[in-house]
Amino acid sequence: MPFIIISFEGGKSTGGYLRIDGGSQIALSDDLLIAIDEGTHRLDFSNKPAAISGLTNLNAALGNERTAAWMDRDTIEGSVTENFGPRDVMLLSVVSDHSGNVIDMPSSETRIYSDENYEELIDIYNARISMQDEYENKTVGIELLLCFFLGTIGAHKFYRKQFGWGIAYLFTGGLFMIGWVIDTVKLLMRFIKSRKA
Repeated sequence: MPFIIISFEGGKSTGGYLRIDGGSQIALSDDLLIAIDEGTHRLDFSNKPAAISGLTNLNAALGNERTAAWMDRDTIEGSVTENFGPRDVMLLSVVSDHSGNVIDMPSSETRIYSDENYEELIDIYNARISMQDEYENKTVGIELLLCFFLGTIGAHKFYRKQFGWGIAYLFTGGLFMIGWVIDTVKLLMRFIKSRKA
């Protein structure tokens, strides 16, 4: 199984967002380890969340060019297609300025890891997944309560540090209540599943 390792250089940053083969955006953080399948993948990078890009496009479509231009300022977007072998590891370096703003497309370097280094990477990945599952099981109740009572203003999105989605929920009433209902049902299912585990 190939991996992508994220590293930050420069100032503190949220690091931007990565979309693999058109899937959902992954918020990047320093030392993030992403497992992917072997084969060719398209990696799309943006320093803005999808919700902000969507609001920018909506403003442009409605004829609010000044607002769309303001929202689109300092946007960095790009993509790369890479073929990953079974033990390939891509090092993706995100560079930001002293204020934490991403200043350019990330640079990447792909290496083939030795058996020993690859096994060590697998152990680190499995430990992180275990810790993440444990943390999510502990916090899903809080997230469910936030979603149920304050979901139409995006409280559960802000809690998960999904600030773009939080802002979108805040200004659209939980994406016109539809997103709020879907999120509530998903969180309820996760909560029930976490209690059975």
